[in-house]
Amino acid sequence: MKPGELIEMCIKGYKAYNPNKMTIDAHLEVFLAEIGCKEEGDSVFIKQVIYGCLRFKKLNKVTLTALYFKHSSQVSREDYHLYMVMCYLTIMRLEDLGHSVFRKFVRSQDAHKMLVWLSFIFDSQTLSAWLKEEWCRIFDEQYVEDELIARLLRNLPDVSPL
Repeated sequence: MKPGELIEMCIKGYKAYNPNKMTIDAHLEVFLAEIGCKEEGDSVFIKQVIYGCLRFKKLNKVTLTALYFKHSSQVSREDYHLYMVMCYLTIMRLEDLGHSVFRKFVRSQDAHKMLVWLSFIFDSQTLSAWLKEEWCRIFDEQYVEDELIARLLRNLPDVSPL
């Protein structure tokens, strides 16, 4: 699948999940069969992103709450799940993906939406003022500073050209 299609399938699979009906593993098996995903790399990516979005649901929620508060005139609630997937990929998976793959995912989306997202998440003031406090309610302060914030700032030079 192309990068844009992968993001779209991650969103679709996440939105279709109902924990009251079946386990996440069963849901993903059914979902991947329904969309006819035969490429192992694509199915692994979709699974990892959906698992990750569920695992880091609180992190995504507080981050996106800040995004929607700070950029309320520039972001639409209809794009919440797109931003959620990008939040997970940016904060937790950027270094695993590598900059060239991450760049493909960013460029597969609407340029304005990605400009708003990237300028928000890679802004040092946003990180140190808005997000650090909220993230410290979920994670240990040392982890927030040394892992989450440091990782984003470390990748800023490579992401800036986007």
